[in-house]
Amino acid sequence: MYRNVLIPVDGSTFSEHAVPYAGAIARRAQARLHVVLVHTPLASHSAAIVPTRVFDEWEDEYREKEAHYLDALVQGLCKQGIDAVAETLDGDVADRLIQRAKSEADLLVMATHGRGGLEQAWLGSVADAVVHHVRLPVLLVRPQEDANLPEDPVFEHLLVATDGSQAADAATDQAVQIAGLFDARLTLLRVVSVPAGLSSPYLPHAARMDRETTERRQEEAQRFLDEKAAQLGSDARVQTRVALAYHPARAILESIAELECDLIVLGTHRRARLARIVLGSVADKVVRASPVPVLIGHTDG
Repeated sequence: MYRNVLIPVDGSTFSEHAVPYAGAIARRAQARLHVVLVHTPLASHSAAIVPTRVFDEWEDEYREKEAHYLDALVQGLCKQGIDAVAETLDGDVADRLIQRAKSEADLLVMATHGRGGLEQAWLGSVADAVVHHVRLPVLLVRPQEDANLPEDPVFEHLLVATDGSQAADAATDQAVQIAGLFDARLTLLRVVSVPAGLSSPYLPHAARMDRETTERRQEEAQRFLDEKAAQLGSDARVQTRVALAYHPARAILESIAELECDLIVLGTHRRARLARIVLGSVADKVVRASPVPVLIGHTDG
């Protein structure tokens, strides 16, 4: 269960798009919401061209503005019945957030930006570094252009992409928690890759074998999903979906639109030798292009 939710902000409307989501989760989970701002000192070259006293005054004013901003944001959250507290850290933004996430935090919620398309990178440098180095689940919110801040976002339908791996199981556990908080529905999705030769008219024997293999994999996937749904218990509102696709990431994204899901849940694994989390190729593409928030569940692998 979530007890401490972490939300980084930087004073921009962009970063604040994730605040309502963090607040909605914290309020329903009766968790403490830690609103964190990382202070980065004014550029060092400024200190070389202005008197030290003046530079120190600028730095003090800068800190004071940040403190007022953070206090106002936290007070607004508290008025909504959220147990919110302000925290100011000093240093490199990504490094300090990663360190903070390792202490007294169950969920990290943050905004990230995108340019659209399956092949275009959109993870901001800070979000990218954090996602790749923390173990706790991360909810990524991509602000939509010209969209107003949602007052009280509600998750009604979660899409959980699963392949039976330990990472996917960890992500499913996170999805169940979120679904319980919002009384949301769950759809468990298993993508079955279609062999490249399946549609070839020039190799009828091979095409028949491919169809038989695909049908068998479909049946196996459906049995797996049925067993997984049964394991979640009768209290969970769960449906299942098997999708055939050449590109699993595209199948996941198409399912979001077809099923009108408002949150997608994915699992990734951590490679101890590299001391970092490596997003799988499918997860990475989905995260890059998803039109809805993405919850990433981590596990060591």
